[in-house]
Amino acid sequence: MPRFRKLVPLWAFIIVALAGSYWINLNQQVRVQEQNLAMQQLGSAQVSILEKRMRRALSASYILGQDVIRHHGDVEKFDELAAGIFSYMDEISSLQLAPDGVIRFIYPLKGNEPAIGLSIAQLENKIFGYSPSQNVIQSESAKMIGPLPLVQGGVAMIARNPVFIKDDNGITHFWGLASAVVTLSEIVNATALEAMAAQGYRYRLCYVDMHGNTHPIAQSAIPLNQDSYMEFDMDIPGVNWMLRLSHPLPVGALTVLAYVLILLLALIAAWVIHRFSREPERLRQLVQERTAELKQHAYFDFLTGLANRRMLQDTLQLAIGTHQLSNSRGALLYMDLDDFKRINDSLDHQMGDQLLKTVSERVTALVGSRGVVARLGGDEFAVLLHDASDTAEISQLADALLLQISQPISLRNRQISVSASIGITLLPDDGDNLVDILRNADLALYEAKKQGKNCYGFFDPVLQHDINNMMQVEEELRLALSDRQFVLHLQPIFCLQSRALKKCEVLIRWQHPERGLLFPGHFIDIAESTGLIIPLGYWVFRAACDKVVERIQAGLPAVPLTVNVSANQLKERDLVVQFERILQETGAPAALLELEITESLIMEDMDQAVLLLEQCRKLGLKVAIDDFGTGYSSLAQLKKLPVDTLKVDRSFVQDLTLDHDDRQITAAIIAMAHKLDLDVVAEGIETEEQFEILLNYGCDMGQGYLLGRPVPDPFVVLDQATSR
Repeated sequence: MPRFRKLVPLWAFIIVALAGSYWINLNQQVRVQEQNLAMQQLGSAQVSILEKRMRRALSASYILGQDVIRHHGDVEKFDELAAGIFSYMDEISSLQLAPDGVIRFIYPLKGNEPAIGLSIAQLENKIFGYSPSQNVIQSESAKMIGPLPLVQGGVAMIARNPVFIKDDNGITHFWGLASAVVTLSEIVNATALEAMAAQGYRYRLCYVDMHGNTHPIAQSAIPLNQDSYMEFDMDIPGVNWMLRLSHPLPVGALTVLAYVLILLLALIAAWVIHRFSREPERLRQLVQERTAELKQHAYFDFLTGLANRRMLQDTLQLAIGTHQLSNSRGALLYMDLDDFKRINDSLDHQMGDQLLKTVSERVTALVGSRGVVARLGGDEFAVLLHDASDTAEISQLADALLLQISQPISLRNRQISVSASIGITLLPDDGDNLVDILRNADLALYEAKKQGKNCYGFFDPVLQHDINNMMQVEEELRLALSDRQFVLHLQPIFCLQSRALKKCEVLIRWQHPERGLLFPGHFIDIAESTGLIIPLGYWVFRAACDKVVERIQAGLPAVPLTVNVSANQLKERDLVVQFERILQETGAPAALLELEITESLIMEDMDQAVLLLEQCRKLGLKVAIDDFGTGYSSLAQLKKLPVDTLKVDRSFVQDLTLDHDDRQITAAIIAMAHKLDLDVVAEGIETEEQFEILLNYGCDMGQGYLLGRPVPDPFVVLDQATSR
């Protein structure tokens, strides 16, 4: 018995040592499980961000490709469309179109000039030894390519979308590639990897080549723990990316402490044994609590503490069903900070994060208990309102949000101002499923951005209807061009002194097969916005040339014709070349044709206008400034312009008999033009009083309903006018 008692401390030491070892090992397992669960959630979140960036780039390339298809290969509206996409998708650094695989169009062009004219296949073969874009073309689907060093500097991922167009025979041909470029630095900066590295995480973002070898894209300053890490594959069409995360656990001295405590606290061995008997249950409970806590964290934003995209989608899905059953209405407000990328680039990461936190606090304070506020990633936020029966109240909340967000934010003695755009969609009115609601909110946000930003807009099905109508008119315009549904009307221009015919202005009309004769007000704006004004303008010029030649061949006196030139035509690089080609093909004398260009268009870029007009006059064409007096050009500027005629705007002529100022301005314009040896034409003469005033001022020519209306038969107009 005494010997047994002597052995008790030894047995106590052994038992406590074993219990301590077990406890340390179990704690280590718990910490490993906790760390793995945390890494699983964080890694999944970062992968989601990276995938979203890539897919938005793919979406941008798809939008470009669809626009090319819709316009049958016409890319004249590329800059306008690219600017809209560019302002909405901040992560994209440039957009490209490569007809036949050769880069021809880039937005923005500045800084990307070296890429113009490059063959994509040759460039990729030089870098990779093969052309990934050929695989994209063969698969006929958009894919990501890269990482790829750019000739203009930097490394990027490129979304390539093959564009195929059907010809008139219904045969599909490869047109080229539409691409969206996202720099690697922009992709990595969108994640929270560096913030995680500051908390002790180690990461390695890499891609796997076609041979199965991994290559690093970005990694933490401290190398990855090669013995224990988690690997996350990414679902990105065309490339194989993976993210590896590790977080070394600190090695404790609990085992040594346990042995020391046994030696020093032998008297409490029974307590240690008792503690040991309860430890597994306590540890299991701890694991359960920590696991539940980490699962909860998976539904909240890492930076702001707001609900994240996953929680919003789950809550939104539940809200849709609830509103359908209760016949009530909710609303989703989709917010995006305007030009946040530009602002964020001027700040460091901590200031940028603090700005987002401040915005989230302001939004949360305004919304309160009325709904759920979520951060979807980057500078995107959303508010899900539980009760949206009063749209006026929603509008008031949107106004308050815009006002509150735009208040200056103080960051390190700097005053930073941001603004936001908000798209609003109602549920279930605007959609009965998650996909439709999110898409409609995004469309409403895009429309708000187009309206000038720092504003909000509701999703409106009528807008989609208007877009469909505009597309229908656009298609009818294309058909009208091919079916020659357009006709010319001529309005005579007379010498005021002798009332003899001097020339005629060409005016276009659309002989619609169903709607009858349409004036320009019904289709010119759509032609301008869709780029169809370019071929339409060339058709008018060619038709005018044909009329001149037809009259000459009929043996009738030659009468000059004036043709209006649109703003989009003036931006055409080969405008003068096209005019020269049409003159050669028709055989029309250039001296019998005059181009009318509005004063405001000339004033937009005086130097370019002078160059263009000089080239036109070298062809023998005459040039007139239309609507003169509304563009605020000075006498000094007018002296620079190679023009032959000034046309006084009808707004001055209409009030000649009533407005003293209009009479003074008109008299000054006529006198100034005569000093520069220019002819003057007054537009819109409708009364004898106007005619007499202009005649007394020395105006050379005039046109208007008093002298002659536009009529469809040019020979009738010319012969009647000539015989007057």
